[in-house]
Amino acid sequence: MGFNYSHPRWHKLRDLYRKAHPRCVTCGTTKNIHIDHIKEIRDGGNPWDWNNLQSLCASHHNVKGKSKNNPCGESGEPNDKDSHWYK
Repeated sequence: MGFNYSHPRWHKLRDLYRKAHPRCVTCGTTKNIHIDHIKEIRDGGNPWDWNNLQSLCASHHNVKGKSKNNPCGESGEPNDKDSHWYK
């Protein structure tokens, strides 16, 4: 089971972090800020570690999510050099 983003403890941490860091770390906007785990929880990131959090606007949060799930790099070639595409 995944992380419970509806847990009151997460809401409190998220709100405190957003108050302390109201700007997107990428573009500086203060609109529609998401609190993002730098190292994803599924990759072993600590969901409660303040140092594992960053503020991202919705646009940059979505870009990060898409790039994490995209098996190809910017060139369009697979990131995994052991991919069947290289064989």
